[in-house]
This record gives sequence, structure tokens and C-alpha cells, in this order.
Amino acid sequence: MRVFIEDPRTGETLKRCSKCGKYKVLTEYYKDSTHMYGVQTRCKICQSTRIYDDEKDRFWKTFHKKTVQVNNCLEWTGRTGSHGDLPQYGKRNLNVRRIVYRLSVGELSDDSFIIMKCNNKKCVRQGHMKVLSKELFLARMNNLAPIGDNNGARMHPDRIARGSRVASSILTENDIIRIRTMCETIPQNKVAGMFGVSPSAINLIIKRKTWTHVQ
Repeated sequence: MRVFIEDPRTGETLKRCSKCGKYKVLTEYYKDSTHMYGVQTRCKICQSTRIYDDEKDRFWKTFHKKTVQVNNCLEWTGRTGSHGDLPQYGKRNLNVRRIVYRLSVGELSDDSFIIMKCNNKKCVRQGHMKVLSKELFLARMNNLAPIGDNNGARMHPDRIARGSRVASSILTENDIIRIRTMCETIPQNKVAGMFGVSPSAINLIIKRKTWTHVQ
């Protein structure tokens, strides 16, 4: 079936709507420069008509469109932010995980929190969700990451590259011990020349502002 035809009475170009299947004049379509004749594929009426059966249907269609399978997780690729992952669901904005849980399992109280057992921040698979009360959630957060320690460095200092483990470092832990001992009798600028570093670097080592993990 042809998409464009000419009206034999008026000579106007008619376009077939991809939804309702009716031929209509181009003025009954919204403009879109990316399509032929510069109009959209659906007419204005079909474009403004809701194409979903209900709100749940709208959510699941968006959910399956914006999720991808990564190992055992189902990762969300849509919009995220402090006001929720979807623009509107029900009477207020909700996080995608909370919507999935409510539609798959049941109601969820407002003071409950959802954590992912897989520890994947992008995962929205219902089977990986675990519901915690506010008290348990706060206790868990305090145990995992103290205030000001978002990357867990205080709990796991061994995970942070320090000293000679840093790729750009030209000194070792043994050099630091020697430098601090030598600077008790030798000027810092001469010590800096011996180790091929700047006097300011030596000064920071002596004041223990750098290499603080070396006693």
C-alpha cells in the first residue's frame, strides 16, 4: 500500500497515517524534517492519542525497552536522577525499582528501602531486590561507608593505591624512611637532588603530609 497519493479532486498530496491507516492532507501531520515531505508518520490525532491500555502497560513497555541483560542482572539504561527514573507513575514520581517491586510483589511502605543483593547500581531485576526497614537500611549504610567515605577507602584502605603502588611514583617506602633520617643532618635540597625529586616534595615528606602510611 502506497504511503503518499494525490487527491484526484484537489490535487493535494495525501499521506497514509501509520497508525489509523487513513489518508490525510499534510497539514494534519506535525512537522518533522527527518521524514519525507517534512511531516511525521502519524497524524496529529493518533499522535496525541494514548497508545497504551493503562498505566501498567505503559510502564512495562518502557521498562522492557530501556533495560538490557548483563550477566544475571537487568540493567536500566533510561533516565536517572534524584526525582526518580521515570517521569510520572501514579500520583507522584517513583524510582524504577519501587515500581517494579509494587507491580511484581505488592505494596511497599514509604519508609522502606530497596537494596540490590547483586550490588549492581544499575540493576532493576526484581529477583535481586531486598526490602529493608529504615532502621536496618541506615545501620547497613553506617557499617558499609562512614560519613565522607563514599568509595569505602576507610573500610578497605588496601584497595587504594598508595606509595610505590602508584604507577607514577619514583620513590619507595624504603626511600621515605631514608629521606626522613637523612634530613636530620643533611639540607633538604641536597637530599632532593640525591633522589631526583623536588625540594617541595621532600618538605611534604618530612612534614608527613605525603606518604603518611609510612611510619
